[in-house]
Amino acid sequence: MKPTLVLLDWKMPVMDGLEAARQIGRVLPAVPILMFTIDDVLIVEREAKKSGVGQVVSKTDSVAMVRAIEELTAPSR
Repeated sequence: MKPTLVLLDWKMPVMDGLEAARQIGRVLPAVPILMFTIDDVLIVEREAKKSGVGQVVSKTDSVAMVRAIEELTAPSR
């Protein structure tokens, strides 16, 4: 598979989004990762960026979600 974008949740049942981002980044380093969270975005963002996540957005902000998807998948990327 050659995904255009990976969408992850911060909290997941088997492994958290940070570990998933690290593993995905090793296998698909050119694919951008967008993380959703219900928690405080600023707190999550610091750790997420260290794990290879391109952007973090709140699950409650649908406009930010759409913008982040557009930015991360723009052709100039």
